[in-house]
Amino acid sequence: MLKRMLKNYLIVATACSVSAPVIAADVAATVNGRVRTWVEQVAVKDSTSTMQMKADGRFGASLSATSGAWTVTAFQNMDLDSDTDATSDAVNPTILEQKITLENESVAITLGHSAPYGVSKGMAYGVGPIYSGWWVGETLQTTDVADHLLVGLKDVGLTVILGLNNYDSGTTNVRNETVTGLQYGNTFGAVDLGVQYISSSSKVDSVGVGTVDGAYDGQKFSALALGVGYAISDKMGVAFNYESNSKTDGTAGAEADKNTMMELWFDLGLSDASGVSIGAGTATNDNGTANKGAKTHTNLTYSNKVGIADLWASYLATTEKDDDTATDTGTTTVAAGMRVEF
Repeated sequence: MLKRMLKNYLIVATACSVSAPVIAADVAATVNGRVRTWVEQVAVKDSTSTMQMKADGRFGASLSATSGAWTVTAFQNMDLDSDTDATSDAVNPTILEQKITLENESVAITLGHSAPYGVSKGMAYGVGPIYSGWWVGETLQTTDVADHLLVGLKDVGLTVILGLNNYDSGTTNVRNETVTGLQYGNTFGAVDLGVQYISSSSKVDSVGVGTVDGAYDGQKFSALALGVGYAISDKMGVAFNYESNSKTDGTAGAEADKNTMMELWFDLGLSDASGVSIGAGTATNDNGTANKGAKTHTNLTYSNKVGIADLWASYLATTEKDDDTATDTGTTTVAAGMRVEF
């Protein structure tokens, strides 16, 4: 009996060892994330002024392995924003990126849940959550993170973007969306250039629960974004960001909603660990009505690296005006805090 048991054990053990997957020797596993804490005072024109403490974070992990000329990387993370309701201690985790990348020296292919958009330049010392720009190229009308296939040609600096998504929240927003785009990025001496073109369209299935001939049925969106950074010296640089986008709903006779954004940034390093970023921007909205809407932002951020933490202080002033809707608002935010990224 004992001999039979040992014989069976050896057979199972041998089978397990033979069928076990072979993993490349060059494997690296890391965690990724950040923690931000800050105190802010927000004053709204002709309204309230509040002061409070805040915190948020992100957490994730990645695993990469190299086999010959190819490297495979699996990456995922989630958003851990704290609940803004002071009566609740709950957090609201949200899945952000879940993607796998296969790449070599010439090409990178990524498939999964990701946020591949944006070509903004500047803001070198804007490390806190208060500094804010127009984030040109990131205004696709649906969501920041969705499912994409990305094919990047490293030698050229060009990435081809394809997105296929089905949105099924609610009963009227159900639709299928197709996104196509090109993103180019490269440096030419002291010039850092980024250009992006995105086009998307959505369609409602006639047998589904979406609204046929509604806003999402035949909705179209396109955007052209440009970011140019120029390094004056090792510690000084300027940047210009621009975007023009247009969205037209699928409803009959819908007017195009057109937006144009421009901003300038100036970055100045004060030491190897500290510096300031100053930014100003304007944006206009033309939705076919009698008057155009207008927005502005003015930013000033200082940051200083102390150990693993970035200590920062920020000032942000924004305005928005639209005579069609009697909108005339302004918000000023002053904040200071710390950030640790890993």
